[in-house]
Amino acid sequence: MKLLFLDLETTGLDPKKNGIIQIAGAIEIDGKIKEHFNLEVAPFAEDVIDNKALAINKKTKDEIMGFSHPRVVYRSLVQLLERHVNKRDRKDKYYMVGQNTKFDYDFLNEWFKKNGNKYIYGLIHFHLIDLIALTTAFKLAGKVDTPDMKLGTIAKHFNMVFDAHDALNDVRMTWAIFHKYIDMIRGGDSVAKTYTGPAQEGEGKEQQSQSPDQERKVISEQKQKDNMQTQYDSENRSHSVNPVSQEK
Repeated sequence: MKLLFLDLETTGLDPKKNGIIQIAGAIEIDGKIKEHFNLEVAPFAEDVIDNKALAINKKTKDEIMGFSHPRVVYRSLVQLLERHVNKRDRKDKYYMVGQNTKFDYDFLNEWFKKNGNKYIYGLIHFHLIDLIALTTAFKLAGKVDTPDMKLGTIAKHFNMVFDAHDALNDVRMTWAIFHKYIDMIRGGDSVAKTYTGPAQEGEGKEQQSQSPDQERKVISEQKQKDNMQTQYDSENRSHSVNPVSQEK
């Protein structure tokens, strides 16, 4: 099974209005972490930036606007995700794991659309795995007792040290708690696992931002594609025939 542990930091709570400023994740295949990544991304020009969100993330507007262009980060992320799936196989996708996973999925879906891709489901199953749902089930079974469903609260219940409001830290903690629950379901070891990253040295190195020259090249290429698409659409409209007018 292919699991994508993912967490985002955003400029607000509305996936249509607000933007993404950090994308962190880990790819696990058949129980082994193959790759992890931590990408800082500037919001799109039209994205609304909520000052409260910046305060929670301990970032300034100048900081986030200095991050890599979203089209550059998008290309890096897609290349990374496609590395471990067969695009010709419709069933070969990631199961996304997170805390309040729908929030991150919705933001990522809108972010893909802003980058011109409406088909995020080609990489990620819509069937999401959410720690909140898992925690609720264990609470009902009397196996877990937490006052709320916050990631930090669940981590504290299992005596795990957790530094919140950083996407990569959230991913590591999500991974540890998820595997704790899997062990509990199996009735096995109750000791929490420790996130160690990719199993083999040199495998799945953390993805880095591209250089300014690389970014300018990617942005220029994307603008050329957008201009060509606009011209193509315009020519198609000018040559198209209105069936109603033709009948008259």
